[in-house]
Amino acid sequence: MYYLLKSIGLESMNADSAVPGLNREAAHTRKIRVPPLAEQRAIAHILGSLDDKIELNRRMNETLEAMARALFQSWFVDFDPVRAKAEGRQPAGMDAATAALFPDSFEQSELGEVPRGWRIVPLDRVATFLNGLALQKFPPQGDRYLPVIKIAQLRQGSTEGSDRASADLVPAYVVDDGDLLFSWSGSLEVAIWCGGRGALNHTCSR
Repeated sequence: MYYLLKSIGLESMNADSAVPGLNREAAHTRKIRVPPLAEQRAIAHILGSLDDKIELNRRMNETLEAMARALFQSWFVDFDPVRAKAEGRQPAGMDAATAALFPDSFEQSELGEVPRGWRIVPLDRVATFLNGLALQKFPPQGDRYLPVIKIAQLRQGSTEGSDRASADLVPAYVVDDGDLLFSWSGSLEVAIWCGGRGALNHTCSR
């Protein structure tokens, strides 16, 4: 039933009110095909296995993200490799080539002690940022469309249930896997996008 309701286009049954809503009568009269019970169970088994795999991947991603956060904290906030080299020790968990990228002493800056030779610059000097578009002005054309990436999609990591926008946007506003996205409206969400190609909504930036 879960996959059935996700596949019959409930969003197309919007009651056309100011607040999006589902017209119950339209949903109740929708005709569907019901396969034999044995076939239903076989389908449910396959879909359930896929759901289990998706959940396992989600947990693995959470673990990897936690490891990446811990590594960033150690290297670029606590400066553990620099402290180790300053004390004549080999930085833990790091090969010689990577360790060579870090200095072996500190110097004072306006922000306090930093690794020698490192610069303090505004973030917009080392990265570029692009706000998204008000995509209701770019409706899809026929069957060609891009799913819209808003804060909700950023949080869930996918474009499931998203709005649709034109597929002919300026390439700069088309999001691909690996792009760094963040929201600046409501709550701050930051993520490396892995949910497939989409259109960048005005509540997010890349």
